[in-house]
Amino acid sequence: KVASCQAFTIVSSYRFGMDAVGTDAADSGHPLEKQRWLRLALMTISTAMCAGFTSGMDVQLFVEAGVGSSLCNHRDSTCDEQYLFASEVLATTASMSLFLMFINGWLFDRFGGYFLGQVGAGIVAVGFAIAQVPLLGAQSGHDDHTRSWLIMAVNIVEIGHMLGYTSMMSIVWHFPDFKSVVTACSTMTIFGTACFPIILQALMRASGLSFSSVMWGRLVLAALACVCCRYTIPTMEEYKAQGAKVTGMPLPHA
Repeated sequence: KVASCQAFTIVSSYRFGMDAVGTDAADSGHPLEKQRWLRLALMTISTAMCAGFTSGMDVQLFVEAGVGSSLCNHRDSTCDEQYLFASEVLATTASMSLFLMFINGWLFDRFGGYFLGQVGAGIVAVGFAIAQVPLLGAQSGHDDHTRSWLIMAVNIVEIGHMLGYTSMMSIVWHFPDFKSVVTACSTMTIFGTACFPIILQALMRASGLSFSSVMWGRLVLAALACVCCRYTIPTMEEYKAQGAKVTGMPLPHA
């Protein structure tokens, strides 16, 4: 219990220390300048841990797991219809999530990145849990009844991931001299995570784990990311205060 309290105190002190120092630390060469970059790194990693299904390799993983196998005449092998089903689900939902960016922007201005980051990570965890339905259904021979759940799972994961992506903008005022770096980090969480399926496939081959087991692991990572967001993403108050320091005038309220 003592060790847990000490760990919580350290994390809390780190957060409040960053809240208090902010841009002044960057301008004066304060020792917490390094923590500014550490905070950005943790936010980027947390958002990447909640990555959606943006890569074509995800299609291969779902097909190999048997999702959509009921569309094939011979269920012991893959077919074009199975690949087409998985490709359409992932491509369509990924594209639709981009159209929600306007809503995400409004939510960011209204509630702040601190709220969006935690909610987004939680939504991603729920999406990964729902993804177990088509995966387990395919394993048990009930793919014809469970494959449609993949549509819901992918949509939920993508919505949550895009909320996390938007929350990255809440730290932009902490880097008035490196705004493009913040933008690059947030964009990287979308396109840079295309390597995730390759890593997962290598892990499955090395350990013998099923795709369903690996997805449970991704659910745990999303839950951990939700906790990390709580201590790294600036609150709305900090975001506005930091913006006022940089611009010299208070930021308007949404």
